[in-house]
Amino acid sequence: MKKLALILMLVSASPAMADAPVWNINYDASRLGFTTYWQNSPVNGLFKKWMANVRFDPDDLNASSVNVEIQTDSVDTNYKDRDAEIRKSDWLSVESFPIATFSARGFRRLKDNNFVADGTLEIKGTKSPVLLPFTLEISGQDAQMKGEISISRLAFNVGEGQWRSTDFIKEEIVIHVQVAARRGN
Repeated sequence: MKKLALILMLVSASPAMADAPVWNINYDASRLGFTTYWQNSPVNGLFKKWMANVRFDPDDLNASSVNVEIQTDSVDTNYKDRDAEIRKSDWLSVESFPIATFSARGFRRLKDNNFVADGTLEIKGTKSPVLLPFTLEISGQDAQMKGEISISRLAFNVGEGQWRSTDFIKEEIVIHVQVAARRGN
């Protein structure tokens, strides 16, 4: 009984941690895309299926967090044969790695509505720290976020075997994120 009283006393004496507000994503108005280059010509694509859990408060960045899960088999470059190749083991290996993830617990405000998320990106079982700069516009209950990051496809083993060479396909992939969201309850 004394232990229970002590626990209750400690819990009631500690300050309550406030959670950042939840933001509900409007997936129809949001986009998770990428650009790479084949022989110096841009190849644009997107992932049609992804989910994000976002808690974000620009005035309390320590309470903020983002977790994104991307279904790798939902890749779409608007070219059926290329998409089939990208799903194979040399590229995204969607059978072995059906989910890619991004998570962030650290955020910094740069200036005005410009922020940086300090996160971890995981593709094909390889995790790497990344910094995602983004802008955020909040109007009432609605928010618009835009961000872009360049990554090395080779660092994540995307493009293995004969595709490891950067002679035809550049090493850099630019990931574009555009999110429309509404503040939840």
